[in-house]
Amino acid sequence: MYGILTENDYHTWVILSKRKGAGLMTRLNANERIMLLLTSIHIRQLAKGRTKRARNVPVPLLCYMLKGTGTLRIDHTLFRPKPDQLFFIAPGTVLEATSDSEDAEYFLLALEGVAFDAQLGQSPARIDYDKAYLPLAPGKIELNHTSPVPEKLFKLLESYRKLTSSGFLLNVRFQELLHCIVSGLNGNAEHAEPDDGIERSITYIHGRYMDKIKLETLSRIAGFTPTSYSREFKKLKGLSPFEYLNDFRIAQAKQMLGERNRSVKDVAASSGFANEFYFSRMFKRETGVPPTLYMKRKHTKVAVASCMRVQDNLHSLGLESVFATNCHRSKMIGVEDHRRLVAERIEQLRQAEPDLILCDQHHLPYVEQLKQIAPTVTFELVADWRAVHMRIAEVVGRENEAERDIKRMNAAIEQEGNRIRRRFGQETVTVMKLAHKLIRVQGTVRHPLNLLLYSELGLRPGACVPAYDAIVEFALDKFPDMGTDHLFIQHSIDPGDDRLFRPIRQAPQWHSTRAVSSGCTYSVPNWVAMSWSPHGRMQIIRELLGDATGFPLVQC
Repeated sequence: MYGILTENDYHTWVILSKRKGAGLMTRLNANERIMLLLTSIHIRQLAKGRTKRARNVPVPLLCYMLKGTGTLRIDHTLFRPKPDQLFFIAPGTVLEATSDSEDAEYFLLALEGVAFDAQLGQSPARIDYDKAYLPLAPGKIELNHTSPVPEKLFKLLESYRKLTSSGFLLNVRFQELLHCIVSGLNGNAEHAEPDDGIERSITYIHGRYMDKIKLETLSRIAGFTPTSYSREFKKLKGLSPFEYLNDFRIAQAKQMLGERNRSVKDVAASSGFANEFYFSRMFKRETGVPPTLYMKRKHTKVAVASCMRVQDNLHSLGLESVFATNCHRSKMIGVEDHRRLVAERIEQLRQAEPDLILCDQHHLPYVEQLKQIAPTVTFELVADWRAVHMRIAEVVGRENEAERDIKRMNAAIEQEGNRIRRRFGQETVTVMKLAHKLIRVQGTVRHPLNLLLYSELGLRPGACVPAYDAIVEFALDKFPDMGTDHLFIQHSIDPGDDRLFRPIRQAPQWHSTRAVSSGCTYSVPNWVAMSWSPHGRMQIIRELLGDATGFPLVQC
C-alpha cells in the first residue's frame, strides 16, 4: 500500500464499490443521474527520489497533499504538488509522481462513478469525467485557504477504519467532504496548464536530460533572465538548476544500470554525462557506491554497523548480512574499554570480507575505518521507517521486495489493528525502559515505534507519555506516576540498568501504579530497535496481541 494506486487499493475498490454509498450527484439529461462514491481512503507516503507510475488509472482518484513536495504528471501536464493542494484524477489517466522530500505524505481516495437512468434504473453510456462532475474537473482543484477539507479528510479516514461498524457515518462524511470541495472552489479546476515557467523548464529537463543543456536555454523557456531563473528555481526546488539536472540524471542512470548488457560508459553517455570518469565520481558521491558495484548490488556481501538492527531490514528483503555489529558507545562503558571493543568489532567485520557496509548516523565517527574495509553507505534514521527501508533496499537492489514489505505491513496494521484496539479498548498504554540511569518513556511522535503504537494502531497513551516529543526521561529518584493501564518495559541492553531497576520495583510508588496493581506490566524486547524493520514491527504487533511465538509477553 505504497505509491499512487496499489493492488490493494484496486481490490478494495472492486469489493467496496458494490456497497452503494452517498456522494456527489449530477445530472446528465432529463432522466440520467450520476453519483461519485467513496470506495477507499488511505494516507500514503513516497520516499525521496522515488518515482511511481500508473499507466492506466482504473478508478477516479482524489489526492490531497499533506506534507512534502514533488512533481505530479497527469497525462502530459506537469504539476508541483504542495501541502494543502487537491487533485482530481480521472480513469484512464497516465500518472507519474516523484517525491523531492523525505516525508512526502498524502491522502489517496479511490472513488467510483455510478450513472443510472432515473426512470428505468439502467446504467447509461460511459461517463465523461472531463464534464460529468463540473466544476470538479480533472487536474488541480483550487481550494480556499480556510477550507476545512483536511479536518474532514481525517474524520473520513477515521470512519473508514471503522467501516464495519459505521458504514452510514462513512457515507455521510464523504458527502460532506464533496460538498465542502465543490462549494469552496475558486473557479474551475486547473488542467492542461503547468504551474509556471519553472515547471516548463523542468519538463524540458525531463525530456532532454541526455543532451547538453544550457542555462540560457532553460531560462528562456521559463521566461526569466539566467540570474533570475537560477534564483527562482532554487527558491522553488531547494536546488540550483544544474544540481536538479544532475540528480535527475543520476536517477535515470540507476534505472539503466539495472538493465542487462549496459556498460558504465554506455550509461554515462545515455544519462547525459560527458565521460564515464566524471559520471562515476558523481554517482558515488550521490549513492555512496561506484556504478560498477551498484550494477551487481543484488549479489553483494553486505555487513552492517548499526544501533537499530539494520540486519533485520536486510532479512525482510531476503538478504542476510555477513556480519552485523553495534559500535555505539553506551554511557555505562568507559572510554578505553569502548575503544578496545570497537577495535575488536571492526577487525571481526574485516575478517567477514564484505563487498559493502551499511551504517547509520550513530556510526559516523567510524566511517573512515569502515571505508578501508569496503565501500560504506551511511543513512539517517528518520521517523518514517518506510523511507529508511526503501533507502536500504535501493542500495542492495531490492526495491520491489521493499514495496512488497510495505504493502504487507500496511495490510497487517489494517487487519490486526482492530484486534489490538478491541484488546485494549479505552485503556491506556505506555512503553518505558531504563537507559543510562534514567527512566525513559516513549512519546507519541518522531519515532517509528511511537507512530506505530499511537498513530497507526490508534492506542491511547498513558498520562506521562509526551504528546510532542519522541521521549521523556526521569531521574531514578523521581519516578513519575505513569497513569497507565498497561505498561510495557523494554529489556535494557546494559545489565547494569536491570540491577538499578530492581529497587524501583520494590518501591511503594511503583506498586501504586495502576498497571502494576492490576497485573498489566509486561517485559518485552527492544521495541525501539525492532520498529525500524517490517520483521520487527510484525513481532511488536504479535506481542501486543499476546500471541507472539518468538518473544512471549511476560508479566513483570
